[in-house]
Amino acid sequence: MPSEEDMDRCEVCADQLATTIPSGGFDGIHQDCPRCGEFQLTETASSIMRQALGTDRRALLSGWVRSQNRLGSVPMITSENLKTILAAPLPSVVDQSNALLKEAALGLKRGLAIPLTLMSQSF
Repeated sequence: MPSEEDMDRCEVCADQLATTIPSGGFDGIHQDCPRCGEFQLTETASSIMRQALGTDRRALLSGWVRSQNRLGSVPMITSENLKTILAAPLPSVVDQSNALLKEAALGLKRGLAIPLTLMSQSF
């Protein structure tokens, strides 16, 4: 497990420390965040995200990354798909609650001993 010195702030949620994975020639960022999951981010998309992306939009993007990971994909966030993802409406409270319960159930199935924080937006 990497030490905190080997980790950077997650580019998606901007809240957690994420492992930055060597990109192997990719001109962008490849991270694995405990909240968001694993993703790649182009430099252009990263630049867009640095321009006052609010907590609700970051939570929406984090949820999208997790859903892609559940499908077996490590998503590439580009400037094109970033605009589409961020234009989507926020999930309803019921949908957020269901997503939270699914994440908790997945954690239990994997035997993870990670505390569930209900105060953070995790959908």
